[in-house]
Amino acid sequence: MKKLEKPKYENIENDYLTCIDNSRQKELIERIKPKILQQVKDYDDICSEKDNRRLIPLSIDKPTKEILYHLYDNNFRAKSSNGRKLYDKLLLSSQVCPYCKNGIVYTLDHYLPRTIKDGFPELSIISLNLVPCCRDCNSLKHDDLGEQTKTYLHPYYDDVSKERWLYARVVYKNNGPIIHFYVKSVASYSDELNSRIQYHFNKLNISRIYSINSGSDLCEIIRYIKDNKMSEDNVKAHLKDLAVINEKIDKNSRKTAMYYALLESSLFYQNCIIK
Repeated sequence: MKKLEKPKYENIENDYLTCIDNSRQKELIERIKPKILQQVKDYDDICSEKDNRRLIPLSIDKPTKEILYHLYDNNFRAKSSNGRKLYDKLLLSSQVCPYCKNGIVYTLDHYLPRTIKDGFPELSIISLNLVPCCRDCNSLKHDDLGEQTKTYLHPYYDDVSKERWLYARVVYKNNGPIIHFYVKSVASYSDELNSRIQYHFNKLNISRIYSINSGSDLCEIIRYIKDNKMSEDNVKAHLKDLAVINEKIDKNSRKTAMYYALLESSLFYQNCIIK
């Protein structure tokens, strides 16, 4: 997962009011504004690990929830809406999906779902709850709230870049190499954080995505090795250089894990090196 700069907390109230375009909505928002602002503060505290509670949806009537739910579509995402500039600003804050670090950003994901039943419609246009992401991650994550200790990583709050947790191994299927990606727990991370990394990785099907996208890289590497008639020692030195370079850029990138897996695979050398 890629860490993103968190939207400014101080702008929340102003951003919310910017999106309101009729008197009925303004009257409603003004009436429940203290509750919404407190909910946003609780959200920020909980996500920042200043509070270990689990956020509870606001206790408000269904008609109000429906209005808050539809603010996103009508007042924020719609191209002619007052909030469209804010939508575009968030959408353009990252070109690559921070959830998978693979797909191109296509939409905004509600980190906590805005669903009327059991969701958080009061957070439907709160920037702290809106994450730019790719179509696949948005579809797979959908309205999943996760479990008490197993929730998705939050790009605005969770930084899991300091230690390496993404690994890979080389397996052979139909006489061809495939890279299988997996997660290993980090000793310095809490059990909860390790569980969240694993949950995020599994639910968003990241192993499969990375494995598919590594196919073309493997073809290029094998072709390079064979064209240059490289010895095993030369291949190991080449892969080591690539692994170290990529690890310096991102410890948990797909390529870092892939190059280390190839470096450690005796099967890869046996099958790819010209004797």
